[in-house]
Amino acid sequence: MNVIKKLIIKDIIALKAYKKLITMTFIMAVFFTFIGFIDKKMEYVTYAGIALPISVLGGLASSVLYEEEKANADSYIMTFPLNRKNIVMGKYIFNLTLIFGGSIVVSLISILCKIFLPLNIMKTLSVMLLFGGATNLLFILKTPLVYKYGTEKANNIFMIILFAILSVAPIILLFVQRHDPDFKYTTELLSSFITYIPVVAILLLIIFNIISYKISYKIYLQKEL
Repeated sequence: MNVIKKLIIKDIIALKAYKKLITMTFIMAVFFTFIGFIDKKMEYVTYAGIALPISVLGGLASSVLYEEEKANADSYIMTFPLNRKNIVMGKYIFNLTLIFGGSIVVSLISILCKIFLPLNIMKTLSVMLLFGGATNLLFILKTPLVYKYGTEKANNIFMIILFAILSVAPIILLFVQRHDPDFKYTTELLSSFITYIPVVAILLLIIFNIISYKISYKIYLQKEL
């Protein structure tokens, strides 16, 4: 675990290259929070804006991975007393660390803004979970592709997969609408499960992280450095 801790510290130091982006993200989060309360119609801007640091910080884990992959940095890292399992696991923990760090920053911003603005803490928490979950999901979907095909090919493949999912979504909606024109029964069915959605989503993310990590490690174990 000490080795993984050092790898995470290494990646955190690499974030210095993105310090301007990180600073601007924090400023924008505060700015959009105040903008949203100027006009009630823009309330959604407040909660999306305030959670922005979670997605940006979490996304930087992928950026660091891409830069190392392009520079073939792992051939140098492997000269140190560690193994491939440490490297892959370190990346996944690094992503979760950044999302958690972003969540702490957002929580602090929320507490400060609550003093001056009618901020709904429960809405903020919901958006934080949504942004954190989405950011983590993107990471665990793309990382095995990066280890397998490299950054550029991985991005292209991911875009094709995303396009395929977006293409299937309208077909599913049409199918549901054909059997439930007013979405009455569908809404009732979903509403009965809405209380359990956060718990189910977190459990699924844990499972997906484990599966993604195992796939990445298997690919990376066979990769020539």
